[in-house]
Order: sequence, then C-alpha cells, then structure tokens
Amino acid sequence: MAGQTLPNLGIKGNFTNYTPGWGDDVNNNFLIMSVLSQGRVVSKVSSTPGSPTDGNIYLFDETHSTHPNRVAVWFNSSWQYITPFTGWKMYNVQTNYFEIFDGVKWTNDTNIIYLS
Repeated sequence: MAGQTLPNLGIKGNFTNYTPGWGDDVNNNFLIMSVLSQGRVVSKVSSTPGSPTDGNIYLFDETHSTHPNRVAVWFNSSWQYITPFTGWKMYNVQTNYFEIFDGVKWTNDTNIIYLS
C-alpha cells in the first residue's frame, strides 16, 4: 500500500513493506520535519527571493502570486513548498517575532518575542 498522509505535519506513513517509490516520500518527510522542528524563517515575503542560499526558509505571504501562505524551502537548487495547517508557528528572524498561521494568512504574534 502506498503511504497515507498523516495528520498535523502532512508527512506520509503507513507504508507497506517494499512499496515502490517509498524512498521519495520518506526523504520528503525528513525535509518537512527538519523545517518545522524548531521552525524559523529568514523572513515573510510577498515574492520569491531571487538569490536564496541552500537551506533558506521563507514564509510566502497571502499575496504571493503562485504559492500564497506556503513555507518555502530552497533545497538542492530548487524550491520545495510546504502547505501549513492552522496553528502552525514559525519564528521570523527578520522581525524577531513568531508568525502564526490562522488558516487564512501568517500573522505576527507580537505577544511572543524571542529574547536573544
């Protein structure tokens, strides 16, 4: 059986042994878990950055033309997109605030400030 999408993070699991192609899903699972575990982003942007560095993570805001509200990761010379679930929280390095996805857009949670 092909993997099933699991709740909360959207990773895949419940693979049948020896399922063809399972490795691609498992590798994607590791990328998602790496990004979201202690999640932090360079910044929230309305357009795709032109010269990202491998491993850079951004929040695309609700006005982004092709991938609104996605968590965007520049990895292995290409963009990978993660669709957030309501309640996800990411630390925005540029603003020094957490961003919370409310189901419609990412908003600054000005009540939670990172103390460096």
